Amino acid sequence: MKFTTILICILFSTFTVNASEVDSFTNRHNWKIKDASKVINDKANEYFEVAVSKANKKSKSCEEKRLYKEMRKFFKNHYSGKFVPYILKSKDIEKIQTKFDDGVYRDFKWYEAFSIAAVKRLYKNSAAYIVKMRNVHIGTDKFEHFFGRGFRYFEKFYLEGKSLNHVLQFGHRSERIFLGAKTTGIYSQGDLAANFNGMRFWNDMLSKRPDILTGDEGFGPYIKCIDDQWVVNKKVDFNDYIDHSWDEGTNCSKLRTPSLLKKVLNQIDILEQKTGLPHHCPFVRENLTVLEQKYGNFIGSAILNFSGHDSLKK
Repeated sequence: MKFTTILICILFSTFTVNASEVDSFTNRHNWKIKDASKVINDKANEYFEVAVSKANKKSKSCEEKRLYKEMRKFFKNHYSGKFVPYILKSKDIEKIQTKFDDGVYRDFKWYEAFSIAAVKRLYKNSAAYIVKMRNVHIGTDKFEHFFGRGFRYFEKFYLEGKSLNHVLQFGHRSERIFLGAKTTGIYSQGDLAANFNGMRFWNDMLSKRPDILTGDEGFGPYIKCIDDQWVVNKKVDFNDYIDHSWDEGTNCSKLRTPSLLKKVLNQIDILEQKTGLPHHCPFVRENLTVLEQKYGNFIGSAILNFSGHDSLKK
């Protein structure tokens, strides 16, 4: 029994070590990093060409299933894709990383949030970095949600014909359990925003169906079928999908329990006392109305929270 428990902990630690949270508050007013948009977009477009070439070699005609399979070898997550590890490791991308013991989650106990408190203490730094895309600061974990959960949203909504409410509830359940609150103690609205926009990105790949927000073909099609061969039709710019809803300093997270909420708010209070500057969420208030108008009442209520940090349990 003891051996089984230890084995489960090891496997769980391995699985969750990089599926982490980002600190969008500590030293926020001192963040000075270059816009990573060009480097990130250029690498993505490079991978587009490689994936399309491989898809063409492995099928005689434009087989969508094969195309998506090859694309997801590059665009998935940190352990089974190539693009996210590139972002994490690239020296050409300026990043900010906050040590666990210096961050707003430092008071979390291992039994409250295992993957963020226990595992992260072994590594000292949070697994997610902050990068700058134009004027938005986001965690690198958001790309994993964008490509990973985003693809699952796309499958459910566009390919399987599930309702939008079904898809949003699927994301809600995922964030409450194994991809969020259950393991890290944090229910991230920013993750949900990235998931939703990832669905749009995957739909824009071929633009066969209307974009959920605009009703037209969106920003694609990035790839077209010409003479039974896939051809890159258009370059991707992730800034078409990224906005301040991805920023956990603006789109406020919820904590699993009132105790965890109190600990986070206390650390943010300390930051404000030290600096004399505002740190509480929402941080970039001038963007709130724009985001509400962009997503509308139904979608907005599912992915946006501008009321400040809250607890899932009242």
